[in-house]
Amino acid sequence: MVVLEHKTEEIKKEIKKEQARMNILKAELCYISRPQRIRHLTEKHLKSLGQTKAEQIVKNVKDNPKKYQTPIRKVVSKKVENIKWNFKT
Repeated sequence: MVVLEHKTEEIKKEIKKEQARMNILKAELCYISRPQRIRHLTEKHLKSLGQTKAEQIVKNVKDNPKKYQTPIRKVVSKKVENIKWNFKT
């Protein structure tokens, strides 16, 4: 009985320590995600990056351009004549 009570007390202490750690992490998250901080970092770092190029978004476009071109027949699976158009007037 005494052993179980001792283990229970140890577990309760561990739980309190973990809760304290979680509270610290929550506080850190609130601090680093402040809108003022993010705005400052955005202004500081985005200016130096410049405009994004297509090659930065899709890798290997020049090496394998056919891989990134979807044929129109795959996109449009039905014939246009079979589509029922519903226009609100």
